[in-house]
Order: sequence, then C-alpha cells, then structure tokens
Amino acid sequence: MGERRGRSVSSDTGSSIYFSCDEELSDEMSAPRLNVLKTKAESRALAETIKVWIVELPVKAANDILIICKDQIPDSDSVDLQHLRRFAKANLLPPYLQPSGSRASSTDSRYSTASSSSTGTKSSSRSRSRMRKRRNSAASTLHLLICPTDVISQADLSSLMMKQPPFAQDGFPLRLREITVPLLAPTSVEQAQQWTAQYWPTLYRKTNPFGPHPSLVARSEEEIRDEASKYMMLARQAAAESSSRQFGIGAGCVIVERKADRHAEIVAVAGDARLSGLGDSINPLSQCSGNIACHAAMRGIGMVARKRVRVASPKTPKDNADIDADELLVKPVHHVKDTPESVSASLLDYPLTDLEQEAFDQDNLIANGYLCVDLEIYMTHEPCLMCSMAIVHSRFSRCIFGTRMPSSGGMAGDSGLGYGLFWRSELNWKLLCWEYTASKGQEMAVLKEDTQV
Repeated sequence: MGERRGRSVSSDTGSSIYFSCDEELSDEMSAPRLNVLKTKAESRALAETIKVWIVELPVKAANDILIICKDQIPDSDSVDLQHLRRFAKANLLPPYLQPSGSRASSTDSRYSTASSSSTGTKSSSRSRSRMRKRRNSAASTLHLLICPTDVISQADLSSLMMKQPPFAQDGFPLRLREITVPLLAPTSVEQAQQWTAQYWPTLYRKTNPFGPHPSLVARSEEEIRDEASKYMMLARQAAAESSSRQFGIGAGCVIVERKADRHAEIVAVAGDARLSGLGDSINPLSQCSGNIACHAAMRGIGMVARKRVRVASPKTPKDNADIDADELLVKPVHHVKDTPESVSASLLDYPLTDLEQEAFDQDNLIANGYLCVDLEIYMTHEPCLMCSMAIVHSRFSRCIFGTRMPSSGGMAGDSGLGYGLFWRSELNWKLLCWEYTASKGQEMAVLKEDTQV
C-alpha cells in the first residue's frame, strides 16, 4: 500500500483512528460558530402577546383595589402573568406609557407642571411648598395591571372602579388603558429587558420554562466548541465520499461518545446511502432505485447498535440457550450486494467506504451502554422528521447540524416546519441542539430545500 495522508484521532487506551482528509482545518475553524436552537415553546414565547387593562391609582389604595379586582372580576387570574409586575412605578414604564411632561419619571400629566420660575425672580416659599407637594403626589401613585381585556369589558370595569373610594370620593381621575404584553415568560435577562422597554416591566426568574436551562447550554457549548469543526468536516468528508461513489446524496454524520473525563471519541461515521437499493442476487425482485431507510443518521445509529452488540460480553449458550455466541459477532461487508443472507440489507448499517470502516472497526464504545445515551451526533444537514425522531428515540444527548432544511427538517422550532423535535414536552426524551455555521469555503453540500436528509 502507498503512503497514507491524513490525520489520526487518539483514544485513551492508546489506539488511534486514522481518517484521510485532503483538507486541513484553517485557523478560522478552530473557533466554530454554534447557534443554539430555540425550542418550539421558546419560539412561541417570542410571538405570543395578550391585551390587558391597566390603571393608575394612589399607592395607599393599591392593595385594596387589587383585592377588589380579584374578588369582583371572575377569572381575573385565569391567565398566568406572573412574569409581569403587577404594580409598576411610572419611571419603570416603557416610553410609550410615559406621561408627557418635563420629567420622564412623572406619572400623570397633571403632576408634571413646569418647575422653572421666571428668569430673575426668586420662587416664594409658598411656590416651593406647592412644588414639593406635587412631586410627592407624583411619587405616591402606581400603575396596576388588572387583567386580560377579554375577561371584562371597559364599561363594566369603569363602573366597578368608579365605586371605589379613590375615584368616587377622593376625585382621583380614572384612566383605564388597554396595552399589549407578552403572554409567556422570558427565557433570558436580555429578553426581559427588551420586553420591559417594549411592553411592560417584565421579570426574569433565572430559568427557562420552555427549554434547557441557560447554564446547561453554556456548559455544553463550552465542551463541544473546540472540536465541533473537526467532526463537522469529517461528516462533510463522509458525505462527499458516499456521493462520489453514487451511494447517496451529499449528506453525512459523525457520532461521538464523550467519556467520563469528557474526552471524546468517534464511534461511527456514515454517509447517505439511499441510492444503493434493496435488491440482491438471491432476490432480484426486491431491487429498487432507492432506499428511504438509508439516510446517514439511520445508518449511523445502526452502526452504533452493532458495535454495542460487539463490545458487550457474550453470554454462554447455557446462560441464554436461544442465542448462539456466534450471532453476537458482526460480519463485515463492503457493499449491500455482498451482504450475507443472514443479515438484513434494508438499513445498510454496515460500512460502505474506508472512512466508515475505520471508525466501525474500533471497539471504543463504553461497554454496557444503552442505546445512544450520552452520544453526540454531528450532521452536515438538519435531519428530516424520520431521522429527527430516530435521534430522539435513540436518546442522543446532543445534535449539531450544518445546513437548515426549511421544507423538510425536524429539529428547528423557530423556522421552516417548526416542529422543534429536540425539545418537546410531549416526548419522553429531550436533547440539546445547535446549528453550526461553517467558515467560507467549508460549507456543506447544497441540496434542494425539500430534500429529506
């Protein structure tokens, strides 16, 4: 054999996996751009708003008015708005709610009388006293968020308010306002600040009710950032090899296991093989031009399953009389046509290229592992619905893909089909997902927008 050019990935045990690669990673690729995907619920939280009633009232009457609203307005708390401040001072209101006047922190315009006196004329003590009273009055009012507007009409709410002492006896002017507020809680400090400036004072409770906790995302991203480029370029190479040999389209994946010391090892490499067909010489009637089950992710998951069987400790026939020890061994094949009769050809979960074979030959999976728990999958393109569900059901911990597929992808929750399958409350497994942005010249193969990857 001639001299092999490429690079080697070492393992903890001293063994190495050699991957030939004509392209060396540039310095730019040492710091890849990873954009964490928003969940379906997070995307909904950005867009969902609701109309509510607010009113200005004296501070001393604030609690009494709130109690009356809760008692007299049925379903006033039917919508959970705990992420919004119930009471807000005027200086905390967004600009569009700020009253007109010379001081932005003033509440009602009746309190914002000009404070400057005539030039050259000294203010009298009586004038200064009146100004202090006006400022104290301005500071002694609050704005109350009452309830959603669909709970009570403006006429009924006005009638209820006018029966209360501040408005009925003290002559405090009643001014109800209808405003728009976010329906769901913010998922970050920045989002809460943005909504405070845009809608109404909003609280961030240091959590994400609609997706992974920010601290978990930050730790995980820090862990994968330095190596993401290497795995994405390897997936790109697997896609190119499979496509050049006309096994499938230009899509590929790399599956990685992160050990206890957080060191990562490549356990499977797979290119798309949907064009390889199903038939063989024994059963030619089953031949067809394509095989939907041979997407890169499906093949990669199948290879992991076969390696799990291989690295597991074989049981003796006495312990399991129904299984022959030989059945636990994996028989290598080079192409579907050479697949042994005892092996199903439908998934093509055997290596078809040298690149796939090199990863498959390494017994580097942790023994007694379960499915794809704690494994990461790096894909050239956003997986389709079938592959997305396979990734979820296989219980991967992380998914990183290169190119979004707006008309077929199943992971993105903020665009395209919008399923966001990586983090859905209806499913019994959740994982973290990122979109990888390659530097110029390292982009993934261009596929038709509706291609199922």
